[in-house]
This record gives sequence, C-alpha cells and structure tokens, in this order.
Amino acid sequence: SIVGYLPSSKIDGGLQSDGGILSHVPLHRAIYHDVDVIIVLAYSRPETLPKEKGPFPWNKAILRASEIGESEIARLTLENYGLRRRAGQKVPKLFILTTERPLPNLNFRNFNPEDNIRAMEIGYQAVYDNLEELKQICR
Repeated sequence: SIVGYLPSSKIDGGLQSDGGILSHVPLHRAIYHDVDVIIVLAYSRPETLPKEKGPFPWNKAILRASEIGESEIARLTLENYGLRRRAGQKVPKLFILTTERPLPNLNFRNFNPEDNIRAMEIGYQAVYDNLEELKQICR
C-alpha cells in the first residue's frame, strides 16, 4: 500500500502496509531480537534517484515523495545506528554491503517481477563477493 494512493490490506485482522515505506532498513527488529551482526545491502541513495522537475500530478508527487523519503529514512537510520554505537550502547555489529553492479529501480512506478529477481541476484552476489569478510565478522 501507499498512503493516499493504494489502500492498506487487512490480513488476519492486521492492517498491512509496504515495509519499505514503514521502515526501509528495519534495524530495530534485529536489535529487538538481540542478534550479533546485522548485514545491510545499501542500494538506494537520494543522489541515485532520477532527477525530475515538477509540477507533478498528485499520484506522481506521492510516489516521488515516497522514493525520496524511503532513501532518506534509510540514511538516517544507519546514521543513528552509528551514533548509538559510538555512544557505547550495546548494538550488534553492522556490515554494509555495497555493489558496483547497477540495481534496477524498484520503485512502485517502474516495478516489475523481473527487476525484483535481478535485484535479489545482485544482493546474493554482493554477499558472495564479501563472503570472507562476512565470515570473519560473524565469528
């Protein structure tokens, strides 16, 4: 669902929404479950979003705002995590995977299943590319 565009769905009595909109990098869930290491694939940065000039129709404006908002929330989440760690709070080790391969634009406007599969393959490849370092971190 997207606020103001696609309504949320009720499943088993609970209201369901897009996880990316609610929390693009849900570190709080990992911290709640007291994990030792969190691995994040960083693939979305505001500077990589297409540069478009408005004015936009209302539906495109909402989509554009959500794209920018999701990327900014992810950045702030990771920044806050780093600050908490430096302040001495007990938080798991964080390993941010990056990839040189271009990821497809998975926003709502351009979404298709093939791009989602390609993005997952790139994510798996990023893990394999960093496997030795990940093994050391996870010991």
